[in-house]
Amino acid sequence: MASLYRFLLQSRCSRRLKNQEEMKALLGNTYCQDFLDYIYLWPDGRRVKAQWLTTTFHRFLRNHGLPMVRFHDLRHSCATFARHEGVPMEDIQKWLGHSTITTTEGIYAHYDDTQSIETAKKISGAIDEGLKEDKAKVMK
Repeated sequence: MASLYRFLLQSRCSRRLKNQEEMKALLGNTYCQDFLDYIYLWPDGRRVKAQWLTTTFHRFLRNHGLPMVRFHDLRHSCATFARHEGVPMEDIQKWLGHSTITTTEGIYAHYDDTQSIETAKKISGAIDEGLKEDKAKVMK
């Protein structure tokens, strides 16, 4: 998972850096040279500020009638959905870049109540299977 994440990130970054080089060549001296170490820049070389992302994200939510959440909350949703889909916690930890699994389990991957139903079904199935085996032994 970590190698796939690195590959996707490298691929994305190399495309962005290539686009930046093209824009530098196109704009010449008018291209902003202050943020050359940044990956997310406007076409003229100015850096994209976090506030822009927050504002744009909230506008998107409002325009689509969705509940207002922080952009960062999407990390929690990602971890929770992955957990619900049975992705191993270690993979979720690596995907989110956490140094400890405790952070992923305790803060990010929230327990979904529907998991309680699945857990109860599994426990019930195991008990039923055990009772069937016990009954088969008694019947012999």
